[in-house]
Amino acid sequence: MTPKYDSSQHGRYVGRLNDALYKQNCKNVALSGSYGSGKSSILEQFAKEAKAGGHYIAKVSLANFCTGTSSIGTDSKLSTTALLEREILGQLLYQGDPSKASKSSFNQVHNIALYRQIPKILSLSLVLFTAIIIAMLLPGAIKGDAERWFNALASMNDDSLHHYLLILIAIAVVTFFLTTIISACLLSSINSLHLKSISASGLNLSLDKEVGDSSYFNKYRDELIYLFEINKYDTVIFEDIDRFDDLGIFDELRKLNDLLNLAPGIVGKKGNKVVRFVYAIKDSIFTFGN
Repeated sequence: MTPKYDSSQHGRYVGRLNDALYKQNCKNVALSGSYGSGKSSILEQFAKEAKAGGHYIAKVSLANFCTGTSSIGTDSKLSTTALLEREILGQLLYQGDPSKASKSSFNQVHNIALYRQIPKILSLSLVLFTAIIIAMLLPGAIKGDAERWFNALASMNDDSLHHYLLILIAIAVVTFFLTTIISACLLSSINSLHLKSISASGLNLSLDKEVGDSSYFNKYRDELIYLFEINKYDTVIFEDIDRFDDLGIFDELRKLNDLLNLAPGIVGKKGNKVVRFVYAIKDSIFTFGN
């Protein structure tokens, strides 16, 4: 079932979320309720209104991994918290705009549209074209043939000079076209060399042996900070994380939120920007740890 918003039932909760997050600047807010109480509908409407208000929203959902830890990974050495961190991290990385994340180690997961690479291709092509022209003219200039060339051009009549210039322009156009094709191939090859962290199924996130299952968020925190910086995320909505009854993941998410709100590139020089986390959880999560 897809979320169905009913303003008479859900409107006040959307208003309270907006008030808590964007007026009171709360950094961590939970929307609790039993299954089927309308949490998804409320968050769907909240996200729509927040985007319309100029906020940048990211969403993380573990709805497809609700039958146990085996659904998120087969590595029995990792704790449930670590497995959840890995899935959350993967979803956040996939949501980023690859055209903005040129420095990201995982940027090559996305298929960047050709038109986004045109400026780079043309720049490289211009460099190659200039290098070819210099390579062709420099030897003759060193030998002192430049003066002889100019004299030959000056001695031509208008028709011959016009014909000669057309030939030169045609050669230049063909050469630039070929350098453009070569540049596109070079960039494609360079991008393919960066696939060290990509497996056949997508992102291949792993923890070092000496680190164990401590935290994916800690290991990839620079990537996460960079992701939030370039995509300007100020709100992240988490759904279905509570189905694993793992309180540790909420602890790690709170630490991540604190880290993001300390990064100058995210909160700004004046520190007036805030990264907010919203959690859709069941009421029983509050009594699970007791």
